[in-house]
Amino acid sequence: ALITQRPANERGGLESLVVDGQDRPAWTDLSWRSFLGFPAEAGEVRRSLSGSRDGLVWRYLLLEPIDFSRSLMLRAGAPAGDTLALFYLAPSPR
Repeated sequence: ALITQRPANERGGLESLVVDGQDRPAWTDLSWRSFLGFPAEAGEVRRSLSGSRDGLVWRYLLLEPIDFSRSLMLRAGAPAGDTLALFYLAPSPR
């Protein structure tokens, strides 16, 4: 899951994603609304994999997780608040 404070302005967004030293072009210049799947004029939104409430926005990356071995660098074009958190859980041993 990626969780952050709601951006103060809707301009900007995600500038780039680099996974294990390789650029991921699909993540270049992606607006926050596009990344979160929000309509153009949405206020608070709750969907099955993303949402917004009380100044917080989130997106669960369950259907398209970012697979990485060594490094993951996500750059935002506009500040998204004081904190940006990316959570991953290790698969359970079977």
